[in-house]
Amino acid sequence: MLKFAGLLTLCVFMSHLAAIDSTIAVSQHAEQVSLSGQLYAIQDTGGLLSLAQVQQIDNWQHLKSSNPSFGITRNAVWLTFKLTGDSNTPIPLFFHLDFPVLDTVDVYILDNGELVNHFQAGEGLPFDARPIDYSGLIFPINAKQNVVTDVYVRVMNKGSMELPVSLWSQTAFLKNQLSILLIWGAMFSVFLVMTAYNGVLFYTTRDPMFGVFSLFCISIFAYFFTLRGFSFQYFWPNSSQWEIASPLVFIATSTALFNLLVYYFLQLSKSIKVGRFFLIMAALNAATILLLPIIEFASVMRLQIVFIITSATAAIIIGFVRWRKQNNQERLAFIGILSCACFAIYTTLGKLEVLNVSYLTDNGIAIAVTLTSLLFSFTLADRFRRLEKEKQDIKEESSAYLEQYRSLFESVSEGVFILNSQDELISANPSFCKMFNCESFEGVKHYIEREAQLLQLDGYQDFLKSVHDNKRVTNLTVELPVSKNKTIWVEVNSHHKSISDTEWTIEGTISDISERKANQTQLEYMANHDSLTHLLNRRAFEKELKSLVFKPEQTHALIYLDLDQFKVINDVYGHTVGDEFLRRLARQLKSELNNDQVLARLGGDEFGILSVNTEQQQAETLANLLLECVQNFSVQLTDAKLTVGASIGLVVFNREMNNIELLLSRADAACYLAKDLGRNRMHIYSAADDTFRQRQLDMSWVPVIKQAIENDDFQLYFQLIRPINGKEYGISYEILLRLNYQGEVVSPFDFLPAAERYGLMTQVDRWVITHFFQFLQAHPEHIKQLIKASINLSVQSISDPTFTEFLKQQFKTYQVPHKNICFEITETTAISNLDTTLSFINEYREKGCEFAIDDFGTGFSSFAYLKQLPADYLKIDGLFVKNILNSDVDRSMVASICEVADKLKIRTVAEFVESKAISDELMMLGVSYGQGYYFDRPSPIEELIHGKDILTQ
Repeated sequence: MLKFAGLLTLCVFMSHLAAIDSTIAVSQHAEQVSLSGQLYAIQDTGGLLSLAQVQQIDNWQHLKSSNPSFGITRNAVWLTFKLTGDSNTPIPLFFHLDFPVLDTVDVYILDNGELVNHFQAGEGLPFDARPIDYSGLIFPINAKQNVVTDVYVRVMNKGSMELPVSLWSQTAFLKNQLSILLIWGAMFSVFLVMTAYNGVLFYTTRDPMFGVFSLFCISIFAYFFTLRGFSFQYFWPNSSQWEIASPLVFIATSTALFNLLVYYFLQLSKSIKVGRFFLIMAALNAATILLLPIIEFASVMRLQIVFIITSATAAIIIGFVRWRKQNNQERLAFIGILSCACFAIYTTLGKLEVLNVSYLTDNGIAIAVTLTSLLFSFTLADRFRRLEKEKQDIKEESSAYLEQYRSLFESVSEGVFILNSQDELISANPSFCKMFNCESFEGVKHYIEREAQLLQLDGYQDFLKSVHDNKRVTNLTVELPVSKNKTIWVEVNSHHKSISDTEWTIEGTISDISERKANQTQLEYMANHDSLTHLLNRRAFEKELKSLVFKPEQTHALIYLDLDQFKVINDVYGHTVGDEFLRRLARQLKSELNNDQVLARLGGDEFGILSVNTEQQQAETLANLLLECVQNFSVQLTDAKLTVGASIGLVVFNREMNNIELLLSRADAACYLAKDLGRNRMHIYSAADDTFRQRQLDMSWVPVIKQAIENDDFQLYFQLIRPINGKEYGISYEILLRLNYQGEVVSPFDFLPAAERYGLMTQVDRWVITHFFQFLQAHPEHIKQLIKASINLSVQSISDPTFTEFLKQQFKTYQVPHKNICFEITETTAISNLDTTLSFINEYREKGCEFAIDDFGTGFSSFAYLKQLPADYLKIDGLFVKNILNSDVDRSMVASICEVADKLKIRTVAEFVESKAISDELMMLGVSYGQGYYFDRPSPIEELIHGKDILTQ
């Protein structure tokens, strides 16, 4: 068994030696000798082995292909084969290594084991070191009869190690290379023609796509020219280092331009992310060129391969995504781009030894680029044709627009003009000419040149300065002289258009706005003047006042004049007569004032006067003069002589008083006091006056009351009303009001006078009614115990025409029985608005409500009016009740009221009952009910539900 194994091993070893020793027999008539299956290779790590050392190695790799590829390797590769001839004379052959960009190639030729020739070639050596002056790598070999020629080939390369080898007769080789050169020449011719064509298109259109494609063709052309060795032979035969780097430089440039080509061709500028990707890839490809002096060549090559595959794959993907958006011509060009991308990937995979090296891996991309050049050029030509058509369309459209512009220029109502850099008029339309009363452009130009001094006026110079400073003027309003005696207001819109560093034009439009300006002036006048008297109105008066309060070290006077009894003139003689009276009075008042004094109509019959730089004595004199003027003024009618009086408020102020609202308030307060003091007089404001302080205090309550209404800061109280003589089975009380302010409960005596004076009582009354009715609705059991709840109503509420409707809605909403409600109206309210009060009382008495006359006895005509008022109760004023035990007059007054009320069948209620003695005295006088601290103190309304036991008190 051991002998058989040893014999088998020996046979295998001998067969291996036989394979290595196989020799190629070359016939004298052979044109090409196949090396397939005749090649052997070893890889020399580090490239340190010598020929002698290689000859001692017996484990050579048998190569089945004559086109081996070893990928990107740092090792040297040795090839070897043997040949012999069948002719008595040596047969001249060419050994062709068809990859001209190898760095160094050493070819050793041994005849019968003796070295007869050593050739060196490659990009790493000067071109003239080659055995034959040819762009490719060819080496002469002679095949001899009876001589075994050993050929050893040592190859070193920093890039891809492709070793396509062949053996040719010299004649056949030259014929073959000539046919290949013709093919490459045709392709390069296409490249050159397309490059030139697209270069011309780029020069014509300035479209970057044409320029990029032209550069792409040049770069591909340069790459293949270098790849075939022509550049080394003809351009830089002594620059071996550049020859080594140039293929990578040109392929990096081509890939970068390919990315830009995809970017422009597929119009990726509209797709920001995708477009940015291709721009970045173009930049990265170009940047790899800078890495050559820094990083090892093989590493740069691998990096470039990654970029090529990435860019090509991305182009394929985005191209298919955009397929539908392309026309047929663009799709053909895209097919060409796809073929370039696919063959770029295919060739790269061949160089990486993933695919077998073949004709397609070597030449496919050249064919694809040639095809792409044709297709792409056709596409670009079609796009150029379409661009030219678009330009023609635009030109025709521009001509149409130009014609429309000319028509518009001639017919538009606005003036259109052009000035040159010397500010001279060089063009104007008919409307512009008409503004200067000229019939033609020559006429208006001649007029402007003749009357040049007119254009030195401020309006024209302001316009020129604005347009030169800002380069654009919009809505500039200026007064323009159009003749010696006439100017018009115009609105100018123009812009500064640069022609060169020293030349420009000013183009613009000009519109006559004289009528609009006049209307605007009229509107401004109307906005600041009273339409009836043509005096300043309140708005303008306040502006004047505001300007005075900031004048330093001056004292001024503010006079507030309110006519007395002017309403009588309007009511008796009508508003037409009243208006004429005011017009004449305004003229009379104005005649009494000088230029430093301002007169304004502030309201219906109210006037304001400002006197500048006026001391108090002068102000008093002026106020009395105006008062006397009003007193002496009259308007004579056919049957009457109309006169009025005046109440005047005077305030003297300086810069320290810079609050115009406060000044007006003080003047109004002074005028109000003049009316209170008897009218037809003047009153001077003084901060020390108690009356003024009270009025200011009242005014300070106004915002508090308004806020209380909005925020429900009021609180309802009640005070019981008890029968003095007899008993009732139930409860009666008066609803009272308190204010929760800053944590304290404020009495109505503090804030209700302000509410009455400033017209807030209607809002207060509505708040009371709404919230009390809500309380009753929420506690129906309380209504069963309730006899009567009294609610006070002000004169403002009764006089308000909307209050009755409001009250109806409240009764309906909260379902409150009318019979349980009694409204209290003061005696003065009832008498001052008798008709309105009677109408209100009658309407709600019919529904079941009752009414009480409050504070009875304080008026002078109480008994006279009592017969006309259908009241259910008289509430005797507490001023009589509280002193009834000590004053016979007060006791007699109460007795009289009770006697009259008894005759009229009206029940009486005495206020301010503070002791049992007063209650007993009232009982003897016949008073029906009492209200006061003796019976009950005011309490929050909530105690009606859960509080003191009211029924037992």
